[in-house]
Amino acid sequence: MKNLYLLLAAIIVCAASCKKNQVKNAMPCISRMKDTSVYLTAADRAKALKLFSDNHLSLTDRIITRLRTEVNGPGSPPGAVFLTVSAQVSYKGLPIFNSGIAYYFENGVYTGKNGFPLDVAAIDTTPHQSLKQVYDLFSAKLSKDTVAINKGINNACITARYGLYYIPNADNTVYTLRKAWFVTPSGLSAPQAFIWDDDGSFMSYYSKIF
Repeated sequence: MKNLYLLLAAIIVCAASCKKNQVKNAMPCISRMKDTSVYLTAADRAKALKLFSDNHLSLTDRIITRLRTEVNGPGSPPGAVFLTVSAQVSYKGLPIFNSGIAYYFENGVYTGKNGFPLDVAAIDTTPHQSLKQVYDLFSAKLSKDTVAINKGINNACITARYGLYYIPNADNTVYTLRKAWFVTPSGLSAPQAFIWDDDGSFMSYYSKIF
């Protein structure tokens, strides 16, 4: 009987220890989102892809992020439909956050674009920061953000997007890429932050919530 009590006590201690370790090592509430098209619905994406296909435009190294429609714009013929497809430049499948090209269409026909591809220096795209480290960095900011606290989102789940940020050289001819994380509470556009992947420092933090 004594041995049975000792066995039960050992099981209880082990269970408590295991539970404690599970909590300690549990993954925080953060998800990595690869698609940066936060303003793009599935229907708009399908429409944008059709525009590119119909007009024989390449989507190589492009990530479609938005489609906007304007009917009967200033000086346009009656019934004219203008569509603007916004896209980010990508490098090895990762978005370059501060890049952008706008493609213009009138009644489904391509009329031009604004922006240009980037001539970038090669970079290893493997992330240095783990998702947990990104969560800890952003959560520390949220915990001191009075706006986030007042809105009750200082302990919210977090969405992180991993990509690149370009930094031009002196004459704007070559762009150095630096790895970065774009982070927000899940389902919200703010508070938002860009966190440098190499050292975990904040490039920017914006707390305003609309």
